[in-house]
Amino acid sequence: TLYIPNIVTNYPDFTNGEYTVSDVEEFADTYELTVNIEYVKTSEAAPGTIIGQSRPEGYRVVAGQSFTIEVAEAPQEETGGEDTPECETPGLC
Repeated sequence: TLYIPNIVTNYPDFTNGEYTVSDVEEFADTYELTVNIEYVKTSEAAPGTIIGQSRPEGYRVVAGQSFTIEVAEAPQEETGGEDTPECETPGLC
C-alpha cells in the first residue's frame, strides 16, 4: 500500500511585518507561482513594507497561480504648483 500524504500549503500573512519582498519572491519560486509587485505611495507605512496581498492568508497555494503584493513606497514631495511664487528675476530661476 502506498500512502500519499495530504500536504496542503496555504498563503501566509505577508503583511504581518515578518516578510520582505525577496521572501515573497522566494515563496513564489518554491511553489511555482507568479508574483506581481505593485508599489503604493503612502506615508502610512515604512517604505518596503508589504501592505497588501491579493490571496488572503490561509488561501490554498496551487502551482501556476499568480498573486499580487502591494509594497509601501515613500510619497514624492510635491514641488511647484499653484502655491509656488512666481520668479521675480528672470534668468535666476
